Formats: sequence, C-alpha cells, structure tokens
Amino acid sequence: MTEADASAAKKHIDTNESCTIRGRVRYVRGPVPLATVTARLRPTTTRSIAETQTTTDATAETQTTTDMAGTYRITNLEPGTCEITVTPPKDWNYKTTTQTIVLTFGDVKTVDFALEKVQPETIFDGRILDNDGMPIKGARLEGVICNNNLESTVTDSDGRFIFKNVSPGARFVRVVFSGHVGEVRDFTIEEGERISLEITLKKAAHRIHGTVTSEEGGPHTATVSLFHNNVVIQKWETSKEDGGYEFYVNEGEYSILVQAPFYRLSPWHGLVSEDKKVDFQLARIELQPSREEE
Repeated sequence: MTEADASAAKKHIDTNESCTIRGRVRYVRGPVPLATVTARLRPTTTRSIAETQTTTDATAETQTTTDMAGTYRITNLEPGTCEITVTPPKDWNYKTTTQTIVLTFGDVKTVDFALEKVQPETIFDGRILDNDGMPIKGARLEGVICNNNLESTVTDSDGRFIFKNVSPGARFVRVVFSGHVGEVRDFTIEEGERISLEITLKKAAHRIHGTVTSEEGGPHTATVSLFHNNVVIQKWETSKEDGGYEFYVNEGEYSILVQAPFYRLSPWHGLVSEDKKVDFQLARIELQPSREEE
C-alpha cells in the first residue's frame, strides 16, 4: 500500500466515512420484533499491516443487542467483507442466522433478519435392565412409530435406547431379549416432548418353541405372535430355512397366532408351567373361482 493510498484511507476514516450496518430482527411468520437478540459482526477481509495501521482493528468482532423494537445498529466499521450473525438467547427456540455483507467507504447498509423457530424433537428414550439392575445390551425394542413408520432399535452397552422424531399420540413399545420375558409398555407423547422409561426384564423360567410348516411339511415363513392377557408381548418371524420360533415366558396362560399370506390363521391357547413345544402346520386358503371362470 503506497503512502498516498494510506493517506486516502485515513482521510476517509477521519472524515466520518466509516461504515454502518443497521437492521431489524423479527419472527419469520409475522412482524413480531425480537428483542435481546445478539447481533455479532466478524470481518472476513484480510488486510495488510499497513492498512490495519490506518484503520480500526480488521480482525476484531463487534456486537450489540436488539432493542424492544427488534432493531440494532453497528457503527464505525471499516470497508471490506464481513459476516453478521444474529443469535437468540439460549432458552429461545429460534435458529441462529448469518449473512455476508460487502462494505465500501461511507456505506450505511440495512440488513434485516427473519428468524425461524427451531422445531423441538419428539424423543422416547430410556434404559433396559435385568432383575439385578444391570444394563442389558442387545435388547430389541420395536413397535414405536417415528415419522409415521414403524421403527425398531437395540440397546447399547449401557442398556440405553433412543427413538427420535416419534409421531405424537398414544404409543407402545415391545421389548424382547433372549432368556427373558418380553415387556410391553404404553405411553402417550406430545409434539416436542421427551419421555424416558426404565424397563426391567424378568428372567424367564420356561420356553415355548416349535416349527411352522406348510401342508407339504417343509418349513415356512410366517409371523408368530405371542399373547398374554390379550396383549402381543413378543413376535417372531420364521424363515424358510428352519421355520422355527421360540418365546421365553414364566408360568401363565398364553395364546399364539400364526399368520402367513395365502394361509389360514393358525391359533393356539394353553397354560404353560414348563417348557412347551407347539408346532403349526399351515392350511392354504382355497380361492373361490370368479363368475367368469364358472
């Protein structure tokens, strides 16, 4: 930078040709002003030592706060490129927003902001423990509706689980883990709410197990649901490889319902006081001929 340029730059500053940024901060969906919002300006233009000596500090941040009308004003700024960021108070649910501004000597620029609300997450979380209060790793939780879709997850090494973006309303979660009795918990959650549950799984004393086969006698894919007190407490998806299923239970009265496409529902009901083997053979649904075929 030549002495003439430095002298010209200094003259601009001395003759009050510094820059000003002013503006208003409001809520994005209306004219409501937002007071006590921090407006912070950070220069991003890199200047030489000679230039910095003739003006204010090029790297310093400047900040102010909006008044009751939502307005702010930052003065005595030097030319260059800068970023201005508005940050609501910590407990407000508004997004922090940044704009990039280019200033020349004597500029008075109006930079308004319209802040959007931060949509709070709807969260269901908690821990799964055993009878001794120890965390269970790998317990499966299913049946929770998130973003209008059924979701499932498994617990981590500390027995913790989390479902995010849970669809508000009356919900339930089904918890299963090998060797333990399944649990079902109902809960009601509102939008933006966070609900935490601690669920203890009891060690099972008995097992209900068996296979699902087709009329031909081979293993078949099916959904096997275990009911207790008219509530589905566990589900098992059989495979074509073995058709097997198993449920861990304690003494009591249980029902099983086996479902597979194009096959009749296959039920079972009984009292369990020891390990019990219950096999199912599916019966195909006979399709009625259409009138045209008749």
